[in-house]
Amino acid sequence: VLGLEEDAADVLSVLLINELWDEAASEEKIRATAAFWAASANESAAGGEMPVNYGVHSPDDRRYFTYVCLWYGASPDTRQAVAEELGLPEERAMTCPDEFDLASRSWGPYLDSAYEAGAGTSLVWQGPDPEDDPFAAMLKDEVDYLNSVLSLPQDLTVTLAPCDMANAFYDPAEVSVTICTEITDWALDVARNE
Repeated sequence: VLGLEEDAADVLSVLLINELWDEAASEEKIRATAAFWAASANESAAGGEMPVNYGVHSPDDRRYFTYVCLWYGASPDTRQAVAEELGLPEERAMTCPDEFDLASRSWGPYLDSAYEAGAGTSLVWQGPDPEDDPFAAMLKDEVDYLNSVLSLPQDLTVTLAPCDMANAFYDPAEVSVTICTEITDWALDVARNE
C-alpha cells in the first residue's frame, strides 16, 4: 500500500480515471466523485461532526481536493476551467502537476505490470444480477471494462451487498472489495439532489 490504504486507493482511482477513460467520461467521473465527497463532508458538518484527523483515511474535504487536484494536474492546460469550477484554490493548483507526476511514478510499476499482463478475469464480480439492479449493472460494467484492459497478480472479488452501514471496504484476508448497498443508496440520493 502506497500510503494510508484509503488515500492510496483514492490516488489509484484518479490515475485510472485519467488513463482509462476518454476526456468526457473522465470529467464525468471526477465530477461525480467530487460531488460524493462534498456531500459527505457537508452531511458530517451539518450533523456537527468534526473531521477525524486521527482516522485511517483523510477527512472528506481533503479527499475531495485530492481528487480534483490530481485530475487537474494530469492535464492543467485542458482542465483548468473544471478545476476552478470545482473550487480548487490557486495555491493548491500550483502543486497539482507535480503531485500527479509523483503519484504516476509511484503507481507506475504496478500499473505497467497490470497493463502488460493484458485482458483477463482477475476482477471477479459477485453481486446482484445486473438485470435486476441498475447500480449492480454499472459496477459490473466497470469490472468488465477493467478486465478488458488489465490483469491483477491475483484475483480480487468485487461484491455489492448490504452491510448495515454506508461504506465500502477492502478485506486483505479475502482479497475482496465490498461496496455496501447502503452507500450506493446514499450516492444515488446525492446524485438526485445535485
